[in-house]
Amino acid sequence: MLRASERGDADAAFELYRAFLPLIVFEQQPAVGVALRKDIFRLRGLLATADGDGGRDGSVDGAAGGGTAPRRPATPLAEETRDALRRVIDRTFGGGEAGVVDLSLPMDVEGRFLRR
Repeated sequence: MLRASERGDADAAFELYRAFLPLIVFEQQPAVGVALRKDIFRLRGLLATADGDGGRDGSVDGAAGGGTAPRRPATPLAEETRDALRRVIDRTFGGGEAGVVDLSLPMDVEGRFLRR
């Protein structure tokens, strides 16, 4: 969106915004928003797990056995919410070959996934 805006292409910027809006809105849910973002990071391969004790054992985000679950007052994801997130991601990004988006793949500036 930024590159489209910088080149003065407001229509392209708006189309990208509109394409990602369902995921943006879903991610902003009160109480579970942090857990949703952490699960997206897990799906992207940036976190090993989105579960655990939230680092209450003194570790930081997955290091030394600590989990990456959100700390209170945030709420961990229920399995139904995780499934709903997966459906929003798949619909937002188009599903891919097996009907499931591989979020660990890099994306180009237009929001398309690249192959490895």
